[in-house]
Amino acid sequence: MILIAVISIIFLLGSLKYPDYIFWIAVTLFLDPGGYIQTYVPRTLLGGLKITDLTFVLLFIPLISPKIKLKSFFIQRDNQWIVLFLLTYTLVYHIFVYGYIAPGGNINNVLDLLQYQRLTLWGFLSIIPAYIFFRRNYKLFFKFAITTSLILMLFYIIRLTTGLNIVPIWEFERGRNSGIMRVALLGYGFAQWFLYMLFIKIIFRLRLPKINWFYFIAITIFIAEILTLTRRVIFSMIFQFFLVYYLHQQMMGKSLLSLKLRKVLLFGFGFILVLYMIAPKYINYTLIGVEDAISIVQKGSNSSGEIDGRIEGDIPKHLGRFKESPIIGYGWDELWYSNKTLEGGLSANDVPLTAALGMFGVLGLLFFMPFYLRVFKILYKTYKLLKYFYLSGKAKKNALLFTICLFLTIIFISKYTVSFMNYFSDLTSGVPRVLNMLYLGFLLAAADLLRNTNTKKEISKNH
Repeated sequence: MILIAVISIIFLLGSLKYPDYIFWIAVTLFLDPGGYIQTYVPRTLLGGLKITDLTFVLLFIPLISPKIKLKSFFIQRDNQWIVLFLLTYTLVYHIFVYGYIAPGGNINNVLDLLQYQRLTLWGFLSIIPAYIFFRRNYKLFFKFAITTSLILMLFYIIRLTTGLNIVPIWEFERGRNSGIMRVALLGYGFAQWFLYMLFIKIIFRLRLPKINWFYFIAITIFIAEILTLTRRVIFSMIFQFFLVYYLHQQMMGKSLLSLKLRKVLLFGFGFILVLYMIAPKYINYTLIGVEDAISIVQKGSNSSGEIDGRIEGDIPKHLGRFKESPIIGYGWDELWYSNKTLEGGLSANDVPLTAALGMFGVLGLLFFMPFYLRVFKILYKTYKLLKYFYLSGKAKKNALLFTICLFLTIIFISKYTVSFMNYFSDLTSGVPRVLNMLYLGFLLAAADLLRNTNTKKEISKNH
């Protein structure tokens, strides 16, 4: 508790004079690039409090600064609607339905929810500081993001090449007796952004600051993504590369099969060649991973005939809870967040879509759909805005902001298409909910900043 008090005082005092710096420090702590906090900070130091609860609270401390005006968030109609809707959903479903109606719920279980999964209740509020501080100084955000990512990737390369334990990594064998290890960082911070932002820069021919840093971070994060040998990660990476190219061609009104495709293929070939020179076995296992992903979708098993644990274990359990109360859902149960499947754990974080169906039922998910529809509307408006900026040539004058805004748009499109099994993770998991709302706040702020460089009349004329 002393540690919490000291950190809080430092943040309070710092926020009075430097609220922007304090906020981005808080965001960095929440993301925990490299996983240092989760590795080296034991729960006992925090009196049993989850570290994510503390870092979540730190996001809001800079709002006390007299330099910050909360009304800058609430004057925007989309912002108002999102916060009001999610607050209503929390009160109605997480409190009332879970506490009094759902068969698996009672008021004691609501208290357990408050104790063990607090961020699933109020994590959506992170959109408020995210919007305000990104809009105030997105260039400061960029400085924090690229500096922390550069340091993290330098440490990662040193760890891979020398074995020096300078950054925590997670290693385990891919499959039984495969002889090849998966290697993953425990936290990536903003590093993954730079791979896709670099691709946007190349496809859209933009000039970005610190471009040499971009290339170093992008190459190393590409290697890091491949070395995870995770089907979901690799498939998502391929899809997002394609999406950047597809949106460019759509904006230009060109066919997908154009000369620009050469640049895309050359970009991909260059990255693969770098990795092949470093670790050729991983290219082969990556191809196997893609083949396994296709096989699982088609047959429910990988190319070797092994059934995915989620298909065989987690999903049937989730659907079993759904059958007990298909309309309003089963409600809260601490087993939802246990990965001890042999002891009845339901592993809600692994398959949020079916877990949400079991927790909230058909009615609960339909009740939440207006939120997704609102986000789809925001994405469509943002795409139109980006298209106008690119075709008018104004994207080059606002290259960094344009690139960030386009990247965030792609992240959300990917989330709601190829990552469809993660639908409703906003309801089932605290940390993903906070991250989703942070990113949505950044997207709304970036779009508003772009929009404010032109009059609404100018934009409407071009659409």
